[in-house]
Amino acid sequence: MTLRLLDMVGGRLKIQEDRLGKLVLSPVRTRLADILLALSGQSNGEVVGYSHSDLGDMIGSGRQRITKALGQMRSEGLLQIRHKRIQITQRDKLRLLVEAS
Repeated sequence: MTLRLLDMVGGRLKIQEDRLGKLVLSPVRTRLADILLALSGQSNGEVVGYSHSDLGDMIGSGRQRITKALGQMRSEGLLQIRHKRIQITQRDKLRLLVEAS
């Protein structure tokens, strides 16, 4: 029982480690898409209360790059942006952006 539990935890840790390594080397746009999906959870696809600087700090990027990436995503119809409120409009396409990297 204990070995099985350790094996399961070790497997999950490896998956998270691989995911983190992949994201660290990914472009800002990919990291941003990933954090937006994580912050929106399974809710209505809304991310509330984060400034561009906050998002940049979370993914290791500057505010200007976040603003540019969000603008591109908005232009592509992936999300809508209002003051500290981001509505994900095409969750599946945003998820594909993360998985494609």
